Amino acid sequence: MGMRSYEKTHYNTKKGNVCYGSTSYFAERINEELKKTGISSEIVDINSKEDAERFVQKYERIKEVTDIIDFNTDIFSYMFSQNYYDNYNADNDVAGTECAGGSVKYDRENYIFDIKNDSSGGDYVKLWHIILDHPLYHNSVLRQPLKNIRVVCLDETHAEYIRKHYSHIKEVIVMPLPADTAKKLVPYNERSRDVLFTGTYTSSEDIVALAMRSGGDSVKFKNFQTMHKEPAQEFINSMQIFNKMAGYLLENPCETIEKAYTFALGDITDETALKETAAAFADGLELNFLADMFIRAVIREELLMEMLRNGIDVDIFGHGWEKFVEKCGNVEKSGDRFKGKINICGEVDYRRLPELYADTKIALNVLPWFKAGQHDRIALAMCNGCVCVTDESTYLEKKFVDGENIFMYSLEDMTGAAMLVRDLLAHPLEAARAAAKGYVCAVSSLSFKKYIEIFIN
Repeated sequence: MGMRSYEKTHYNTKKGNVCYGSTSYFAERINEELKKTGISSEIVDINSKEDAERFVQKYERIKEVTDIIDFNTDIFSYMFSQNYYDNYNADNDVAGTECAGGSVKYDRENYIFDIKNDSSGGDYVKLWHIILDHPLYHNSVLRQPLKNIRVVCLDETHAEYIRKHYSHIKEVIVMPLPADTAKKLVPYNERSRDVLFTGTYTSSEDIVALAMRSGGDSVKFKNFQTMHKEPAQEFINSMQIFNKMAGYLLENPCETIEKAYTFALGDITDETALKETAAAFADGLELNFLADMFIRAVIREELLMEMLRNGIDVDIFGHGWEKFVEKCGNVEKSGDRFKGKINICGEVDYRRLPELYADTKIALNVLPWFKAGQHDRIALAMCNGCVCVTDESTYLEKKFVDGENIFMYSLEDMTGAAMLVRDLLAHPLEAARAAAKGYVCAVSSLSFKKYIEIFIN
């Protein structure tokens, strides 16, 4: 898998500066580690189709290009403009069907990044699409019949989903994101922050309101064989589907979003048809993404409210949490008393997170509905000497030891999650030992250096 010894040059692409600068940070760090191994690597910032066209114009005669890595964007779905080849002018370095030098060839009306490199025996350049969320959010790229696309994802069930619904994809690899260790690790008993939570707040009520605006209760069906060509918006966006999916996941928090979608559709259509039309299913799940956003928002809200009910103060870094504090005030007015408090610390650039975690005792996490995967917050916590408290994942159960170097709670028992945090705060010596064990495990397996070693071998 990954990059072989005969490969020479890699380009890491990124698009803008999203999610607190995390994707830019990942691209830069991976680029640095690739170079340390002796591989020629360069970052290219691509924010539009025009940027992509200029990219291939600039690099089309470099025969050493073997791999292009994309971080969580849609750039691999870009196709050449209709008049791109008509404007071909070799003197001005504008790409044509076969450009001067002949190292890279394109078919007319091809995808911009379907680059055929003669120097490697006519193979297409490997396209590595690194995704940081469920594949449903990347359907617009994954569905494209690119010649040599491979996917790196964060969850084993996501990998299974990709293999099932996108058979043209050459390879799917599960590789959790790494993290850096801060330059200074504060001794555990001297850390200034007891409990830390990082992330963005989205109100579950706002998601329900958006779902209601997206479609009513009436459902009109189209043939599943043609749905992926002409998506049935009235079917996909119906509140009936949303309600069934949300209800199923609230009752079955260990199940995946695709299982919830299959359940919702099973009540109103032939499930056999779904199994025969992978593209239609993937398109439908993409358009029902609000159910995924809703369950994630509800679980995040409930986890933090349970901390407050049990007198646990939480420092939160991220966008939008003022609205959560307002919601907590409304909950208290209805009779539910909170003994703890939320300290809103504002937004922070991703580059600063290691130093924040390095001065924190307990890092509280809830996975983005990963059932067999790992999020980067876990790596950040463990690589910086925190006790990591997170919800269960079969992947985490294989990689770590619950109660020894990580602590896992069940989404079906939020009170148990709060009791777990309270117990760790009440027993700092035992917590420090667990944090130390987690650190030793993480720095050897979740560093950027280790990530690249696995990737290239």
